[in-house]
Amino acid sequence: MPPQTPAANDVIELSEIMLFKDTKGVTCTGCRAPVWKGEEIVCIDMDVVHATCCVCQECGLTADRDPYGSDGWKQIGGIVVCADCLARDPTIGQPPSAAPVSASNKVQPEPSPYGSSKAAAAPPTPDYEVCGTCRLSIMNPSEIVTHPKLKGSHHARCLTCQHCNRGIDESFGPSNPVHVRQSRPLCHPCYLVTLPRCGGCKNVITRDTRVCAALGRKYHPQCFVCAKCSTSFPDKSFYVLKDQPYCRQCYHEENGTICGGCQQPIEGPCACVVEGRFHPNCFACATCRDPLTDVYYSYEGRPYCEVHILELQRRRGGKAERRQTYYRNM
Repeated sequence: MPPQTPAANDVIELSEIMLFKDTKGVTCTGCRAPVWKGEEIVCIDMDVVHATCCVCQECGLTADRDPYGSDGWKQIGGIVVCADCLARDPTIGQPPSAAPVSASNKVQPEPSPYGSSKAAAAPPTPDYEVCGTCRLSIMNPSEIVTHPKLKGSHHARCLTCQHCNRGIDESFGPSNPVHVRQSRPLCHPCYLVTLPRCGGCKNVITRDTRVCAALGRKYHPQCFVCAKCSTSFPDKSFYVLKDQPYCRQCYHEENGTICGGCQQPIEGPCACVVEGRFHPNCFACATCRDPLTDVYYSYEGRPYCEVHILELQRRRGGKAERRQTYYRNM
C-alpha cells in the first residue's frame, strides 16, 4: 500500500502580518482577547490571531519577531510552523512513510484460545497540555509554568505581566509577589499602580486600610486635614476652595472674607467698601459707632458719619472723601 500524504486542506498558508483596521470587535483565536484597531494580526484561513500569538510550535518563534514576518509560514495538520523550520525539515507535520508489506512477510497474529483474534491496539498519542493563555499545545515540558492563582498550565513566554509584559520568572520574588487581576498576572510594581492613592500623602491605599471618601478621592483618616493649617475635621464638616479641603478660619482667610473689624469670618451679608469687607454692624462710624449703611466719609483712613465728619472738620480742618457702602452675600 503506498504511503499516505496529508490532504491539501491540512496545509494552510498564513497571511502576511497586517494592521487591523476594522472598528468591529474581533477575538484573537490564540489568546481569546479582543483585537483592537491598529494591532498587528495574521490570518490563518478564517481565523485571526495577534502577531504575538502566532507561535511556531517547533522553535517557539513568534511572527512579530521574524525578520520576514509570517511570509512562508504554514499551518500543517493544525500546527503552525515557521519558514525557517520548514526549510530545515520539509517533512514537519507529515506522517512518516511506511514500507509496503507483502503477504509473505506480514506478521500474522497468534490465534486466540477463545476462537477470535484482534489486532494489537495502536500506541496512545501523546496528550499535550494546553496553554491557558494562548490555547496552544505545550510541546516542550520544560516550558510549562504554573501559578497558584491561575488555572491550568501556561507557556513561560505567555505568562507575562499584562501591563509591562515582563515574564513572571523575571519579576517574581519574595519582595515582588505576583498578583492576578481579571485572570491575568500582574507584577507587584504594576499592581501598585492600579491601586487607589491617598489624596493627602499620595501613598497607596491597600484593601485592609480604613479610608474616608471626599471630593471624589480617598484619604487615610489621618491625612484628611485642612490644606493650610493641617487640623482635622472633628465634626466632619469642611470648606472647599480650589478642590481642596479647608477649616472655617483658613477658608475665609484664603477667600478674603475675614471681617476688617472683628477679624472673624463673614458668612451672609457683607459690607463691601474701599477699606475692605466687614460685617454690617462692624463697619461703623469711628466716633459714635453707628453702622454706616449708606453714605459715609473717609478722613485720614477712618470712616465717619455725616454728623461727626462736620464736627471733625471744624476742629481740625482738612478734606474728607465721600463714599458709598455696598452689600452682598458671602
